[in-house]
Amino acid sequence: MKWFKKIILFLKKSKSKIPDQKFMKIGEYQFQNLMLSRVPCLILDLRVTEADKPQIQRSYKVIDENALAFVRQQTSDVQHPILLISDDGSVAIKVAEQLSNAKYFNVVVLEGGVRALSEQAKAQLPPN
Repeated sequence: MKWFKKIILFLKKSKSKIPDQKFMKIGEYQFQNLMLSRVPCLILDLRVTEADKPQIQRSYKVIDENALAFVRQQTSDVQHPILLISDDGSVAIKVAEQLSNAKYFNVVVLEGGVRALSEQAKAQLPPN
């Protein structure tokens, strides 16, 4: 019986070290499928570019500080899928945390951002 208690204590301690992530990260393959299948979702292009227009099909060019207000303006449905894309993924993670704290729970981040995409995947995106 002592070994069982030790396992339970170990599991409780290890759970406390795991961050409570409330959004999902996707890789290149899932990103390409989303873009090709036309899944209805709100796509936010958070990359820092000189162009005012979004560089990714079906996306909205948004500054990270305005992302939460923009999402609230676009949809009041906290279940609506939201895809966040940034240069290296760090800005997207920051915005995903803000959206999660605002009770949006269907938030997806392109892990590693556009920089993590292969040359083949980048070729499908319009140039910066």
